[in-house]
Amino acid sequence: MIYTGVDGEKVLSIKVGLLRKDWKTTQKLGKRICVVPSDKCLVRIEEAFSKSIKDLKNFYSLEVEQRYGEVKWDLSLHKDQVFLGVYKDFEIDCPNVELEIFALARALSLVYPDGYLLDIGRRKTTLIKCEEGILKRYRVLLKG
Repeated sequence: MIYTGVDGEKVLSIKVGLLRKDWKTTQKLGKRICVVPSDKCLVRIEEAFSKSIKDLKNFYSLEVEQRYGEVKWDLSLHKDQVFLGVYKDFEIDCPNVELEIFALARALSLVYPDGYLLDIGRRKTTLIKCEEGILKRYRVLLKG
C-alpha cells in the first residue's frame, strides 16, 4: 500500500509492506493524506469512561459542539485512554486527514518510544512527548 502525505506544497510517499511491517519512501503516488498543521488543531488525551466507541462518540459530539462549535473532529481509543482530535480553519479537498501532532508522535515512536521531538518550522514550533510509543503531551508555540 502506498500513502502520500500532503503538507501544503510538500509531498512525501511511503510504501508500506503489511506482511513484513516495514516501509520505505517511494516516488509513486498513493492514497492521499493531508496534514492539518498543529496550530490549527487540538488534541485531548484523557481516561476513557467506556470501551464503546459509540458511547464515546455520543458523549464527545455534544461536548465538542458546545465547546468549539461546528468543527471537524474524530476520536480513537487506545487501552484506557481516549484521544480526541479537533481541527478548524483548514479547508482543503482531501478525503483523508492526519493531524500533524499525531504524525509527529508516530515518527518519534519509530525511533524513540520514550522521548521528545522538537519541530521548529518557519512560523511555529511544536514539541511532542511520547511514552512507550504513545503521545502523552504536546505544545505549540506560534513562533518559528
